[in-house]
Amino acid sequence: MTGRIRVLYVDDEPGLLQIARVFLERSSDLVVSVATSPEDALSGDDIRTMDVVVSDYQMPLMDGITFLKTVRQRYGSVPFILFTGRGREEVVIDAINHGVDFYVQKGGRPEVQFAELAHKIRQAVSRRETERRLRDSEQRLKDIIDFLPDPMFAIDRTGSVIAWNRAMTELTGVPASMILGKGDHEYAIPIHGTRQPLLVDLVNAPELTDTVRYERVDRHGSTITAVKELTLAGGRTIRALIKVGPLSNQQGEPVGAIELIRDISDTPRQEATLTRTREFLERIFLSIPIGIVVIDPSTHRIVDINPAAADMVGLPVERILGGRCDEFICQEVHGTCPIGGQDLTRENGHLYPRKGDGGVLPGRHHSRRLTLDGRDYILEIIDGIRGRERTNESMQENVTGSV
Repeated sequence: MTGRIRVLYVDDEPGLLQIARVFLERSSDLVVSVATSPEDALSGDDIRTMDVVVSDYQMPLMDGITFLKTVRQRYGSVPFILFTGRGREEVVIDAINHGVDFYVQKGGRPEVQFAELAHKIRQAVSRRETERRLRDSEQRLKDIIDFLPDPMFAIDRTGSVIAWNRAMTELTGVPASMILGKGDHEYAIPIHGTRQPLLVDLVNAPELTDTVRYERVDRHGSTITAVKELTLAGGRTIRALIKVGPLSNQQGEPVGAIELIRDISDTPRQEATLTRTREFLERIFLSIPIGIVVIDPSTHRIVDINPAAADMVGLPVERILGGRCDEFICQEVHGTCPIGGQDLTRENGHLYPRKGDGGVLPGRHHSRRLTLDGRDYILEIIDGIRGRERTNESMQENVTGSV
């Protein structure tokens, strides 16, 4: 609670209003506005700007309970304190039934009764602020749960549904409004078509292990995962990865359990597609006429080389793999080798890589750095331009010699 608390005090005794204002505003955190009747207070919209309303009970045209009802209808949950000398029990009960925050009785020494009233004002505002923050927190949690891409629901210790997210609605066709608060394994019907224990029930009742049938059930601490074919209420069948765990309160005490469902029906198809893609890229790597060498800069070792590059070096792939790059090929980035530091041969203004034995590889050289699975590599590419240049020169000489 920050800033000053704005108080509206309504009473048909003007003198008491002034005394109350004097005593209450002795506290630097309270600022008091007054009205001599509920009708006057309701004539404008000032109540909307107030942090708390204090009202007498016995007033000529509208009593404090009727005023309370009107305030609740128009302004919702603004804190309301009944401050009156009328102490009949039925008044107190009626006030409580209509949502009054506190009932403070008039009488006695002013400094004592207004100190009590100031205390109740702060308490009411603090409590309402705590409730607001709790509502905001619950709404944020609900938004987060609804934002989750995987279907999820939660139950309390009695087995009643306390959360059912949007993805769960999309999976089952059952909206949250139709399932929240339901127990007796009602949540199993949209998933299995019948009432039966689910994996989530093992969190609250481990003795159900023999009655809940799943594939590959694994326990990691308080978390349980399993795989199961699910036939949903609409007849659709999916293969699901299911994960459950406990829900706890702020004291760490168990208050329920949560179940998350992930559709893995397409996983085998995705793995097959990935395998085909890898095989296709491997064929390109092996058959492309451009030389490709992959080097680990931390060890200076060649971790992969394609047949075209091995032919340029003049050795089998098996002989080159695992060897130091400066034994077989000198590489360059902007004129400086990033590993070995050797000079490169220059011909016709181009840079060419040099073999470890001193010969020049028949192709123009390019270097690229790349990161794969968190590791850095240097990719050396020999594009064969020099070989093509020599072939063109040879062809021109043959043509000239034949003329």
